[in-house]
Amino acid sequence: MSGNLAPPDTVTATGAIAAGDSPAGESGQRSAGDGLRGLLGENLLAAVTELRTQPSRPVRVLDCGGGSGSLAVPLAVTGCHVTVVDTSIDALSTLQRRAREAGVDRQVLAVQGDIEGLDDVVQPASMDLVLLHGVVVPGPAARGLLTAAARAVRPGGQLSVLAANPVAAVLARALSGELEAAQADLDADAEPVSLDGLSAITAELGFDVVLAQGIGAFSATVSGTVLSPRPRAAQDLDRLDRSAAGRSPYRDVAGSLHLLCVRRADGEPAVS
Repeated sequence: MSGNLAPPDTVTATGAIAAGDSPAGESGQRSAGDGLRGLLGENLLAAVTELRTQPSRPVRVLDCGGGSGSLAVPLAVTGCHVTVVDTSIDALSTLQRRAREAGVDRQVLAVQGDIEGLDDVVQPASMDLVLLHGVVVPGPAARGLLTAAARAVRPGGQLSVLAANPVAAVLARALSGELEAAQADLDADAEPVSLDGLSAITAELGFDVVLAQGIGAFSATVSGTVLSPRPRAAQDLDRLDRSAAGRSPYRDVAGSLHLLCVRRADGEPAVS
């Protein structure tokens, strides 16, 4: 990522975000949680509920790398106003279409740009909830991305980080018999992403961790061929994943690592 945003004429929006805009109709409110399924979706809905302190003011969400809007649109349906920053014009076009179809196009703003350049399009300390999902990678880049996202969170606001877990990938390959590929992944993983590592960085940036979970502790490695003959296999696997989500060492080998943290009132994210 270059850290430079696209020129102003490539910045697109699905509609103005105004404090007085209301979410989709009553039917939309009834199905607000439909697009936020599973443990991750429940965690985000709980965060939004906690942050919705003033009924007259919508929760302001920034989705970094949110692409086609798989989270942005369902969050908008709950009444949030969501800004999505992504480098892909195609993904943002899909986001716009989804927002129109859901009736929340006035609550979603799509911006083409890099995460490192957030200060150019998002006022520092202006967001209630910032999502950094699927873009954190091992190495020095992780700190830079977290720092950029952290600056956008207001004091008392929350930062949600979701990172793919390379440990789960190695285990899945080994258990499926791809031993050479597992060895290659293991050798290449010199600086793995971990909940402890992410927690340490966010603490330095002025945040306190309120939730650290592994999403898919078992579903990331259990073969579908093993489960297919079993009735209620999906429900049983989901229950097993949920039971292990917050328990080490199971959470540490989950397919994805989820961190939810709150910016301290005196927290001052560092300038990169």
